[in-house]
Amino acid sequence: VSQCEDLINQGVDCLVVFPFAPEACAEIYDQAQAAGIPLVCLESEIDNYDAAVITDLYAVGEAQANKAIELVGEDIKPVVLQGPTAQKTMIALKDGVVETLQANGIEPVDVQIGENLIDESQQVVENWISSGLDFNCVIASSDGSAAGAINALKDADMLDDVTVVSENGDTIGLELIQAGDLACTVNVPSKRYGYEGMDVVEQILNGEDFEKLTFLSIDWIDSSNVADYIEAK
Repeated sequence: VSQCEDLINQGVDCLVVFPFAPEACAEIYDQAQAAGIPLVCLESEIDNYDAAVITDLYAVGEAQANKAIELVGEDIKPVVLQGPTAQKTMIALKDGVVETLQANGIEPVDVQIGENLIDESQQVVENWISSGLDFNCVIASSDGSAAGAINALKDADMLDDVTVVSENGDTIGLELIQAGDLACTVNVPSKRYGYEGMDVVEQILNGEDFEKLTFLSIDWIDSSNVADYIEAK
C-alpha cells in the first residue's frame, strides 16, 4: 500500500497493481481517483478499479471439477483442498468446484482448507487417510496443495488409486506432472496478465474505449504438453 501511495504522490499517469491481498488495497482506489490517476488491477480484483485483467476463478473451479469427472468417471469420490478463506478468489475457486460437482449429482466427500501450502495440505490428506475416508480424487486449489496431497498419498502407498487435479501451472506442478504424480493443472501464464494489462493501460492513456473487466483464457497442462511448458519456463 505504501508503495502505491508513493507512486500516486509522484503523479504517475496510470497505476497498475498486482494485489496479493485485495482487501488491503481498498483505500488505494480512492487516493488514485482523488489524484486523477486510473487504477488497473491484474490477477485479482479490489473493491473499486478503473479496469481489471483477471482469471475467473469460479470458471477455473468448474473446469477442475469437470476434468476430474472426465478422468475418474462416474464412480468419482472427490475431496477438495481449499485455499485461504480470507481470499475471495479462493472462495470463488472452491465454489466453482463444489457447485459443478453437485450439478453433476456428485457430493464432495469432504472439503478442507489446505491454505495453498504443501505442509498444511499434506496434513489434511494424512488426516483423511488415517480416518479411513473413502476417496479416489483430490481437487487442489494450487500446485503447492497438490504437492502436499501427493506426499501424503505416496507415504500411504495410495497414489496409484487416487487422481490429483490442480491449478496454477507452477514449476512444482509441472515437475509433478512430468513425474507422473499429478494428472493435470490449470494454467494462466503470468506474462499474459502483463500483455493484456498493458493493452488496457495503453487504451486508457490514449482516451480509447476499454473493457472494465477482462477475463483471461486458461490452459490445461498434462503429460501431453508439459515438456513445452517446462521448456518455456
